[in-house]
Amino acid sequence: MSDRNPLVGQALNWASWDQTNVITAMLSSVLAQWGRENGVTMRLTRVESISHFADHISHQIVGLAAWSVWDVASLESVCGSLAAIGRRADSPTRVCYVAPELAGSIGLLAEAGAQIVTDQQHDLQSGLMRVLGHCRLTNHGFHPLTRGLVDRLPWPGVNS
Repeated sequence: MSDRNPLVGQALNWASWDQTNVITAMLSSVLAQWGRENGVTMRLTRVESISHFADHISHQIVGLAAWSVWDVASLESVCGSLAAIGRRADSPTRVCYVAPELAGSIGLLAEAGAQIVTDQQHDLQSGLMRVLGHCRLTNHGFHPLTRGLVDRLPWPGVNS
């Protein structure tokens, strides 16, 4: 049994759009390991529609957003999504993986707002490990009934 209190703690909410789920699975593994080492719970939101990515995560605090581009047809939509999320005041850390045959589009995705863009999975893992400490974490309970409770406590210093 874990000695961690399931009602209080930190979580990294992250969202992913990945048509194949290959990159999402890899990121899940990396994030789970980092979470165990740092006492942070990971919460994934899989975004089904790229056109609604920004809207989908606008109602929650998201510390990391990930895109995976496997074909040129989705490139324009991903760039639009990156730009929309990058304009938010509480913009999450934005990472993007592109298939090796689309490596020429890395500059376009970086210009659209991706902070880490690569066509190599090991480079994505390496870059992610460098930025995870800067991702926005939420400070709240892990039970659905107490979600956000700690953030609403009236005394200072509890939710910092």
